[in-house]
Amino acid sequence: MDQTNESIPLRRGVPILEKMKQYRVLVVKPRYALMRIASLILAVGLLGGCATGPGYDEQVRHSYRNGMTRDEAHAVLAYASLLGSVSRPPAGWSATDDSNHQASRAAVRFEREHPDTMVRSCEVYWVGRHTSVPLAVGGVWWDYLFFDSQDRLLGYHRRFLD
Repeated sequence: MDQTNESIPLRRGVPILEKMKQYRVLVVKPRYALMRIASLILAVGLLGGCATGPGYDEQVRHSYRNGMTRDEAHAVLAYASLLGSVSRPPAGWSATDDSNHQASRAAVRFEREHPDTMVRSCEVYWVGRHTSVPLAVGGVWWDYLFFDSQDRLLGYHRRFLD
């Protein structure tokens, strides 16, 4: 009788193990299951980040328009940091001045590219980079905004710093 009692659980257990192997889901080792779940979460996260659309930095860049007022530009740059604001010196902009985040150099370059304009002031903004994959590429944008004597936007220049 003892042999019969011991063999009954084995006989009952064999079909259960076979069923578990048949459905594979129940037989997956915990380590592999965690790797599969982590891979799925990573893939969904990356694809979801790509589908969110342009980041704040791209929205800012596409919001600039020539002729907008300084106040309108400040509203567009609500989440950016003003690094410096420089008025045109009496002697004109200097191509060798490295102060104020090179605002003078940027103004000289802008005036050379647009000979019919005179930049009266230049503002420099720090605009954070927002990518779909955080920390994938470092660096920030510096946006140089050029205004005329009536505080209207003449144009801008975007500089990448890594």
